[in-house]
Amino acid sequence: RHSQKRLRALLILDVLFQRSKLFRGLLIPKLEALFELVVGLNNPLPPPKESARTLHKRSLEVIEMWNRDFGQYNRQLILGCRFLKLSLQRQRFPTVVEEASREERQRAAQDARSQELMHEKFLAIPDELPEAAADLR
Repeated sequence: RHSQKRLRALLILDVLFQRSKLFRGLLIPKLEALFELVVGLNNPLPPPKESARTLHKRSLEVIEMWNRDFGQYNRQLILGCRFLKLSLQRQRFPTVVEEASREERQRAAQDARSQELMHEKFLAIPDELPEAAADLR
């Protein structure tokens, strides 16, 4: 009855799904119910609206990631993901993966830039060390 609670439950499901084959086996037969609860397939998601938007977006990312990582081993997951894509064609399901990968590339670029700056500072230490030693005396 609350989108924030469903979002937290989805995050727990994601961790368990990633780590446990037994859990995947138990969850996959119930994918349709999961889709209804976290994607809002047949019914709208409960309030608050901001949490509902976050839940919808994150659930699509998680389901696509599950399909990418475990779909080759489980036909029901592939079919469920395909069903979800067809059901949400008018919405932005195909772009969710693209957005997530774009965000990941941006984070990687930021990390690379910060690493580069730290490396430059590290290389500048030998030049600044004699000056700092003189100041200490």
